[in-house]
Amino acid sequence: MRKISAYSFKLALILAIFCQSLNGQDTIPVTLRMRAGIDLSGPVRYAAGSDIFEAEGYVALDLNEKVTAVAEAGYLDYRKVEYNYEYLNKGFFAETGFNYNILNLAKAKGRYYGGLGLRYGISRYSDEVPYFYSENYWGRAEGAINLQTNWAHYLEFSPGVRAELLKNLSIGWSLNIRMLLYTGSPDDFRPVYIPGFGNAGQMFSTGFRYYLELSIPWKRKTVIIPKEEPEEETEEPVENPPRI
Repeated sequence: MRKISAYSFKLALILAIFCQSLNGQDTIPVTLRMRAGIDLSGPVRYAAGSDIFEAEGYVALDLNEKVTAVAEAGYLDYRKVEYNYEYLNKGFFAETGFNYNILNLAKAKGRYYGGLGLRYGISRYSDEVPYFYSENYWGRAEGAINLQTNWAHYLEFSPGVRAELLKNLSIGWSLNIRMLLYTGSPDDFRPVYIPGFGNAGQMFSTGFRYYLELSIPWKRKTVIIPKEEPEEETEEPVENPPRI
């Protein structure tokens, strides 16, 4: 009985010290969310006449008030037809990584995001040239390149912003800067396009996403924000008035 009383006293003392340590500090409630979104830019570009149809979505989970784990997946279908050739490319891609919110927590309040994302991406694609031909002084040459399937790997750096439009509904955009790690194809037959990455003729590519997001609260936490100490004002020396 005495041991239980001693433990109870120690627990009460610890709680009292903890509560006292909160005095002089601000706290803010933050709602952590599960998120799901779709990229609107791919279908819009295709409707505007692009040769590329791309559909992409993602799910995300707030790990804390600053860091969100993200998993993305998408599908791409690319068809390019010219007078003397046809090129086909289609496949799936997936990315996983994190977003880091650099906004001030008191301003973000779990509703706004402005930060940086880092992803590792993998793409499985198939491409082929069903026909091509060329004509010159000596005649006409025709050929085709058979279907081949490969895996590509890349890294993505994604600065972006997000704002809550309605309750649990947000919109946002991100700029996507990608670095190609591996094409999966021979150097003498590189693909024209890699799903998820972009132009395979370059080591770096850029893209843009404009997305619509739904979220569901899954946890609420209180974050301590230390108060900023006011700056000490230094008194300027008063100049002696001129003597008459």
